[in-house]
Amino acid sequence: IVGKNQTLEKKYLRLTSQPKPETVRPLKVLHKTLQLLFDRYCEGAKYNYLCDQCKSMRQDLTVQNIKEDFSIMAYEFHSKLAIENGDWGEFNQCQSQLKLLYSITELHKPNYFEFLAYRVLYYILTYNYSEVFELELSLINERHPDLKNEYLDYALQIFKCVYDSNYYEL
Repeated sequence: IVGKNQTLEKKYLRLTSQPKPETVRPLKVLHKTLQLLFDRYCEGAKYNYLCDQCKSMRQDLTVQNIKEDFSIMAYEFHSKLAIENGDWGEFNQCQSQLKLLYSITELHKPNYFEFLAYRVLYYILTYNYSEVFELELSLINERHPDLKNEYLDYALQIFKCVYDSNYYEL
């Protein structure tokens, strides 16, 4: 499906059937939508509005199977909004999709380690320590050249302190 809807703002509606191209925004419009949402965020728009619009944008990306650099930007934007507002459900949904997008090697991912750090902190928050260990193991197995990253190092340091109940070191 390729979207034909030219409206920048569109209320999120859960899909109950195959979407029609007239109701889905194409990538070019989604670029403008993300810029509009960023501007609205800077102007102090309410989280409920921004979240609804981000979910609608994510849905349009999904139904068109768009997996490119822009998709990463959209999911990272929504992730940060969710963090700011303590919306861990939305954050987790965005993180799940970011994990998939980051695995696509040809995509540009300048914030990869920052969002890995957020994921570690989320795992700490949800007491999902086994996921942190799995993440550490996968990074070691990848032999990633940027394994030393300030965001990720700090998040893993926090994890170690929490896991060891060493709150004094924090």
